[in-house]
Amino acid sequence: MADKIGTRRIEHKDREFEIVPTGPTAWSVTEVLTGVVYGHLVLINMKGEEGSPVYGAVLPDHATPFIDGTDWEDIVRALANQVDSGIDV
Repeated sequence: MADKIGTRRIEHKDREFEIVPTGPTAWSVTEVLTGVVYGHLVLINMKGEEGSPVYGAVLPDHATPFIDGTDWEDIVRALANQVDSGIDV
């Protein structure tokens, strides 16, 4: 994903999120319906311990990721859950 991502959309718990590049290693995560920016997906390391890229989720008004891992879609879903606790409803 790191070097090939364009704009993408994923669904999570009946909501749609758009992931849009904001730089070579960062993407904004926005809820499509409301236009609310939930935060950013960032590339932390191109080759982590297992040789896969490691991504993190950064909350709005924060500088460091609160979670990281190799599955960027799960990272985006965790970001959505963290920002909007009502998303599970």
